[in-house]
Amino acid sequence: MSTVNPTERDSKNNQSVQERLAKVEEKKSIELNLSGLDLAQLPAEIWNIIHLKLLTLDNNQLTSLPKEVGNLINLEILELSHNNLNSLPAEIGKLSRLRILRLGSNQLPDLPSTIGQLRNLITLDLIENQIANLPLEIRELKKLVSLDLSKNKIMSLPPEIRQLGNLKRIVT
Repeated sequence: MSTVNPTERDSKNNQSVQERLAKVEEKKSIELNLSGLDLAQLPAEIWNIIHLKLLTLDNNQLTSLPKEVGNLINLEILELSHNNLNSLPAEIGKLSRLRILRLGSNQLPDLPSTIGQLRNLITLDLIENQIANLPLEIRELKKLVSLDLSKNKIMSLPPEIRQLGNLKRIVT
């Protein structure tokens, strides 16, 4: 049985990340998948790939996102499930084209009020976090169809949820 020491694994992961970034830049790809690489930090180059529409960062070791996430103005899908996120930057609200935001299985205690600026959001997955309250600005997500709040600390839904006329699926 062979084992890979952490330094060797980190080196391979870093090489894989750099290769994937190079391919995205070279082909002007609209998708970048860095899932399952045990990343604790993301390379700064990611935040300059403004043509990205899909960014998959699930199954890593991320605890936060930098404010530069707001640079990804064309992003439509952001997948961050199964990390260790304990906060989101206010700049997440700059992702005005975002339709799907998956934040399940993290450690988020709350959401920034700027979440209300994501007016094209149709799916918000917050399963298995530490959220006790939703910001009032949730009422601005008029296109929201699916909201998963299961396995959080929410005792009751805020009345603002009633203002979401397109909401078809809510899991608590």
